Amino acid sequence: MNQTVVPPVPETIGWFDRIRSIPSLPAILFAAALALTYGYEVFSFNLTIDEEVTSTVGRAERAGWSVVEGRWGMAFLTLFLANPIAPVVSNGIGIALSGVAWWILARRLLGMPPWHAAAAAALGGTVPVLAFIFSFSTIAFAIGVGNMLLLVFFVGLRSSSWWYRLAAVLAAATAIGIYDTFLVAIAALALAVVIMRPTLFNIVLAVVGTVLSLVVSRLAGLAISFVTNSPQSEYTSAFFDVAGLIDTPRLRAESAVHDVWGVLTLSTERFALSSPWLSIAVVTVAVLAIVGLVVVAAPLKERLIRIAAVLAVAALPFCVEAVASVVVLRSMFYLPVIIIVLASVASAGIVHFARPRLVIECVVGAIVILAVVGNATVANRSFSIAATVYALDTDLAFDIGQQKDALLGDGEIDVPVVVSGLHAWPDGAFTTARETLGLSFFESSAARTTKFLRAHGVLVHEASEEQVADLESVVEDMPRYPQEGWMAVEDGVLILNFGAATPPVG
Repeated sequence: MNQTVVPPVPETIGWFDRIRSIPSLPAILFAAALALTYGYEVFSFNLTIDEEVTSTVGRAERAGWSVVEGRWGMAFLTLFLANPIAPVVSNGIGIALSGVAWWILARRLLGMPPWHAAAAAALGGTVPVLAFIFSFSTIAFAIGVGNMLLLVFFVGLRSSSWWYRLAAVLAAATAIGIYDTFLVAIAALALAVVIMRPTLFNIVLAVVGTVLSLVVSRLAGLAISFVTNSPQSEYTSAFFDVAGLIDTPRLRAESAVHDVWGVLTLSTERFALSSPWLSIAVVTVAVLAIVGLVVVAAPLKERLIRIAAVLAVAALPFCVEAVASVVVLRSMFYLPVIIIVLASVASAGIVHFARPRLVIECVVGAIVILAVVGNATVANRSFSIAATVYALDTDLAFDIGQQKDALLGDGEIDVPVVVSGLHAWPDGAFTTARETLGLSFFESSAARTTKFLRAHGVLVHEASEEQVADLESVVEDMPRYPQEGWMAVEDGVLILNFGAATPPVG
């Protein structure tokens, strides 16, 4: 009797699918991307501008500074943490909480598949502008808290409970009270609610929720300022110039496009290195988002609402830069949320493809990997520049301390110091200043120089205005740094002559 030979059954899951099916792998790779980008900064120590002052004061005084700036949420958090000018803690908390927030947003709240969520969160979470905000240990931990508050806002806003919606407004108001440009991320998430549920009610809810969050935050700031008798300064409002936008709308629009594109292309004008892959990845995500709007079946009204909301999300960075008079890279930490929201729309479109889906995912995955590696390289170059300049500054501070002791014959004497002129290190691959990163503490102001020296154990304090005026003629006759005799002691005052006198900066 003939027996039928049954051919062996091929594996139903290939090696590629077997790897993809590991449940925790996407989250692990996302965490690895964050570690690759920020690990150096977390586990090293160097100061960023402002920290030379903050390192020597208590919680109450630091909180008072935040109240004056209108950042009442930051003031509140400051009271709960010991001085954050230290390695690991503040930066580690900020990056860890932000990473958790980005993952939950992409995977759970926006419903992206695991690998799509990992790609979107890794791309957004490694954008090099974040290096500028996470380098500030004074605020890094609070940025992480703010990103977690964004999740509360998103969950509450799309809830049917008015109590949850009230909690959403309070959470968003607190985030704005931590740092003003959380408002941009809040607007992006409000638009994400509209994209998910394109109804007139949700449009109104998104607008009202965003505006109300800003109003509540501002009122809370004014109330706390009044109670603590700490009048608010114009520090944060000085960055916005609505009148300038109204006067020259075309010029400001062109400037906004130039500025945002310069960030997405990681231009050397703004960063120490350049990489094209971030812009390629973001453009790819934007194109796929448009495709997603086309392929996902929906009534025409809903489709038009979604298109308008997606365009509004994409336009947010340009609108902000058109209103802002100065592009501050450290304030653009809203970009991850915008990228993740756009990626969620793209993901919804990709999953509707059958045969070409795997090819699309592989191509996009390759682009995202190259972009993340490029982002990490650019960010770490910025961190290494900051560390190099900080090392040079500390060497100079040590030299000043030694010469002071030699001139006075006693290292325990606390003397007033007159600092004439500013000093910057020669421009090089690892000493090029980009915004706050790589900026020497000796090139900002005489007051910062004095505080930096004192923070590093050089017993000096600022000279009085009378002492500065009395020693002007002496300074003019002194050699300049680094010539012999650039430091001197006159009438009990230490003189540091870096060059022509500069007006003091607070």
